[in-house]
Amino acid sequence: MGKIGMRRGNIFAAANVAVPAEIDHLKARLFGQEVPDPPVLVNFSAPNDGWSRGQEELLASFKEKRFPLVFSWGPHGRKSTVTNYHPAAQAFP
Repeated sequence: MGKIGMRRGNIFAAANVAVPAEIDHLKARLFGQEVPDPPVLVNFSAPNDGWSRGQEELLASFKEKRFPLVFSWGPHGRKSTVTNYHPAAQAFP
């Protein structure tokens, strides 16, 4: 969803990724390109999930571009459930 929805703020209000698949595709679609109205990215990632590699680069890019982001990071592995993450990130409307 994040890869598809992030360039389509005119269609999607938010993109939620509970188990990201690295950032390479998202990077190719967003980094260094103009994205006039990106949706909020809600990202649940884990340092003990190899597919979460590159999150530091994602954070830096979103900070630089001032893209909206709800980011929750915790040692929860590769799970499709977000129940162990911070409640504030789970409560995002």
